[in-house]
This record gives sequence, C-alpha cells and structure tokens, in this order.
Amino acid sequence: MFMRNIAIFVMLLTLGYAIAPTWIAQGAKLDYSAGSDTVSFTVIKANSTDLKIEIKSSSSSKVRTGTENASASTGQFWFDSSLLSGASVGSTIEDYSVTQEGKQTFAGKEWDTITLQGLVSNATTTKIYDKKSGLLLKQTVDAQNVPTVILTNFNIPSLTTYSAPPPTTPPATPENDTTGTAQQNTTGAAQQNTTAQPTQPAEQPPIEPGTEPSGEESGGVCASAAVLLALSGFSFWRRD
Repeated sequence: MFMRNIAIFVMLLTLGYAIAPTWIAQGAKLDYSAGSDTVSFTVIKANSTDLKIEIKSSSSSKVRTGTENASASTGQFWFDSSLLSGASVGSTIEDYSVTQEGKQTFAGKEWDTITLQGLVSNATTTKIYDKKSGLLLKQTVDAQNVPTVILTNFNIPSLTTYSAPPPTTPPATPENDTTGTAQQNTTGAAQQNTTAQPTQPAEQPPIEPGTEPSGEESGGVCASAAVLLALSGFSFWRRD
C-alpha cells in the first residue's frame, strides 16, 4: 500500500510539472491535411500560463481563436516532450500506450518518432509524435467521418522551416522552341564567349534536424484538447 501511494505521488508530481515545448512561441505556424481540408495553426501569443492560437481552415472563411493551458501535458498539436523522451515501447504515458518507435518522414523531414495509442471517447486514437520536440506528426481515429491528420508544412524557427517547393519549368531548347529564339541565342552566346561555363543550379539548403524543446503548452478551442483532436478536432470544420 505504501509503495502504491508513492507511485501515485510520483505520477502526480510529474503531471504537475508538465509544460508545453518552448518551440510553441509567437509566430510558430503549422499546416495539417485533414482529408480534403487543410487546417492551419498560428501561435499569436505564448507565455508561462497559456497559449493563444489562431485556427484557419481552407474549407471555411471563419477564423477561430483558442486558448490552451501552458501547464497541461498535451495540446492540439503537441505533447510534453519530457514525458516522451523517457518512454519506450510497452510503456504507458497518460492514457496512451507506446506501440512503436522509429524514423518516419513528414513534411519533407525525417523525424525520430514515437507512436501512442489509446481510447478517446471510446474510439481508438493513434498519434505519432516527434520524440525530441513533442510535435504532432500524424493522427488517426478509428471512428466514422474523422479524417486522418498529417503535418504538411511548418514554420518553427527552432525546428527549421519547410514548405513544399513549387514545380520547376525546364528552360527552352531548340527542340521545344518553335520560334528558333533559343537556338539563335545559344549560337550567339557561343560565338561571343567560347570560354563561358554553364551556370550551376543553386543548391537547396539542407533541412536541419529538429532541436529538443522544453517549455510551454497549449489548450484547445473546446473543453478538451485531446477530444478536439481526436473526435472533434479538425472534423469540426466540416460543420461550418
């Protein structure tokens, strides 16, 4: 009985010091696909007590603002990384079981991932997080009409910035330039400067690995952030 009380005390102590990651700072922006929709989160205010988040959907003209508790263990798009860092397959975090660890790619970046699975409102919910930062990368809910949520773009200074590159258009060549302009320009350039070297394309900057955060936490636009993400989250845009 004594050891059981000690275990409960330690658990409560841990929860009492749960905090949101420090990368959830003003200006941080994340885009998630949710079925045919895109949901964007932008942090407009962050301090030690709460986080204010602006939420937009590509399928709605409405802009919502939600406030999250900065001392909770999880929010709409994050989990306290201090709880994830010491977890392993088979262990339990909050109401979730750790089912998998590995490396996966989301939004053009490879992450060290940890997968949590549990019941939320009687529906099996699976969430994949970056183990170092606590950033939500993917979520699936085994319930009707709840779309899979996947990180597509992010702009977080401490985790680097990524967005899908625009398609490139190949330069005109004599074969596809019906006006003959390309051939004339090429011939003229060769006659004027026989030593000219071809221009090398600019290198894309490498994507830096994520940094390990620590810090604050966000709250949901409804009573429970977990329920928002799981059964109400993202899918509520479809009711606009």
